[in-house]
Amino acid sequence: MPPMSKSTLKQAISEAGGIKAVSLATGKSYEAVRKWTKNGLPRTEWTGETQYSVVIASLQNQYTVDDLLGSTRAA
Repeated sequence: MPPMSKSTLKQAISEAGGIKAVSLATGKSYEAVRKWTKNGLPRTEWTGETQYSVVIASLQNQYTVDDLLGSTRAA
């Protein structure tokens, strides 16, 4: 996996309307999404159990799913 860049995920969340907007769209708590900006997306993104990266990518048009998965790692 490429080197982690949490700033890409943080920027994508910001572009998607912020933590609150992403938490509403993903059904996760504000605190859970805030942790993603610090720790990256959860392990479940790579095991196929969740698709939060798809939701985040659909809420903004600067970063793709590949950008998000390539820029973060399982916590």
